[in-house]
Amino acid sequence: MKFNKAIDELPLLVKIILAIIPIVSIVFVIYRIVADANANRTELLILDVLLGICPLPFVYWILNLVYLIIKGTIFSFGEWVKPSAAQ
Repeated sequence: MKFNKAIDELPLLVKIILAIIPIVSIVFVIYRIVADANANRTELLILDVLLGICPLPFVYWILNLVYLIIKGTIFSFGEWVKPSAAQ
């Protein structure tokens, strides 16, 4: 959680610079994995691992850039996937 808080406290310009560099943007994949694990959101954790690390890190890279520039926040599937009734 300290990792996520440190990332959240970075200025927007620094976040955008980190998001521009593809190799360094793994920081945001780790950010999402930690946030979803702390929120106990298994379905989001699976999406983060499958799409963020394995086949499609390029998609996350683009989504992070767009979200940071337009919304000022880090992309998360949490906006699109609603919690299941069991949670």
